[in-house]
Amino acid sequence: MRSATSLDLPGIVEVNRQSTPGVATLSRHDVEAILSTAPYVRVAEVASHMVGYLIGYLASSQYDGEEFAWFQDRYRHFFYIDQVAVTARCRGRGIGAQLYQEVEQFASVRRIPFLTCEVHLYPPNPGSFRFHTRLGYQSVHEMETADGRQVVLMVKRVQPS
Repeated sequence: MRSATSLDLPGIVEVNRQSTPGVATLSRHDVEAILSTAPYVRVAEVASHMVGYLIGYLASSQYDGEEFAWFQDRYRHFFYIDQVAVTARCRGRGIGAQLYQEVEQFASVRRIPFLTCEVHLYPPNPGSFRFHTRLGYQSVHEMETADGRQVVLMVKRVQPS
């Protein structure tokens, strides 16, 4: 696990491609913008090959997502997990859980009390819902987004270190 750099752009696009429709599609331009603005982008590697990533934003970040705005309206201090994705061949190996352990540690050290995210209900992503529930995330709201997705918004309380 390490911080992403501009050299990771093609790998993030490829992991994203393999992970849709479970996550929103990211173009090369989208990833360029994310790498220049998101305060937290981590990648997972196995044998020097990128196999996953996690993109996140602080509550104070400038970010245009509807789901993020919902959390901003209701929580003062949180960390928003925008996307997490793992290549098809590496799913089920604990890579997503490792990315989440790192982000939880990041939040804990900074005394950020909540981790937040959304999971697609439509198009369905039941594996992601089970994953988040297993990690202690709780559903707090369902919404339909402007682009037609149905999502469940989830929150996990973080213990400070």
